[in-house]
Amino acid sequence: MEERIAALEREVASVRRIAEDARADAEAVRTLATSTDRDPAVTREQIERGHRLTRLEDKLDRHFHQVNEKFAAVHRRFDIVTAGIRHITALLTQHIEKTR
Repeated sequence: MEERIAALEREVASVRRIAEDARADAEAVRTLATSTDRDPAVTREQIERGHRLTRLEDKLDRHFHQVNEKFAAVHRRFDIVTAGIRHITALLTQHIEKTR
């Protein structure tokens, strides 16, 4: 279980790095968009940066969805473990009361 949580933490860190890259690209796109220079090469670069930003956002969305699914799976497993612990506790309590 600890290995899975550590893997999820690494994946969240990776997603955060992707988000930071996307923010930096968005800032670059905004800077270029406000530029007074309308050179066609600059315009093509702006379009490519916009496409890159869209791809990064899509990738980020997929990663967050995967992380959310994995956390939900971990949560379900913890629910199972919790139910098991409660059952064991009840059995031990019954046993102790019977032996008194």
